[in-house]
Amino acid sequence: MDDVDTITLGDDTITLGEMRLLLRKHAPEAVLRLVELMRESKSDATCLKAAELILVKAYASDKGEASAKAKMMEDMPRAKRIEVLREALAKEELADARSRGMIS
Repeated sequence: MDDVDTITLGDDTITLGEMRLLLRKHAPEAVLRLVELMRESKSDATCLKAAELILVKAYASDKGEASAKAKMMEDMPRAKRIEVLREALAKEELADARSRGMIS
């Protein structure tokens, strides 16, 4: 195997593909943690970063688009970024409430 295609993990050497599979097993837990941070953190910066990461990953069709959207968010003034994230979260919460039958 080529060194570029492998990773040493403890005493084992695994391929990047195997590493991705290992990491994907933890993806649901990671998403739940991001949502928890977004909703419950006392730090605005932490809430915003978690929300931004969720939105970028949820709506980007590929890595290039995700990077472009993340860069766009970083370049926005803080007040505008907060406004955009609040609007997106409000839409998400509204859709969630509808799907749970809480509102029609």
